[in-house]
Amino acid sequence: MGRIIEIKRPKDGKVIVEVEMDYDEHLKLVGAMKDVYLFSEKTLDVETRFCKRGTKSLTKSILFPKQIKYGLTFNEKILCKRFDSESKIIFISIIDKENMCKP
Repeated sequence: MGRIIEIKRPKDGKVIVEVEMDYDEHLKLVGAMKDVYLFSEKTLDVETRFCKRGTKSLTKSILFPKQIKYGLTFNEKILCKRFDSESKIIFISIIDKENMCKP
């Protein structure tokens, strides 16, 4: 987990953000310097839960609440990643709007 140290606002309308993070967190970027998203746990406002199904409850799923799944179809593959920190497990899913959203 990191923190924002400084935000600069040049005249071109963009924002330059200086971020401080542990070295291990930096390694999780695997050298990616483009298409990077920043988010804070404090901005999350929809709760969900795990669901167990099937024989001996071997299938485990994260339920997508109604508030965030509107306009999506669920027949396409999505990209997913799991990040483990000392105190949290973070799951990220990326859905391609072009293939997943209803017209």
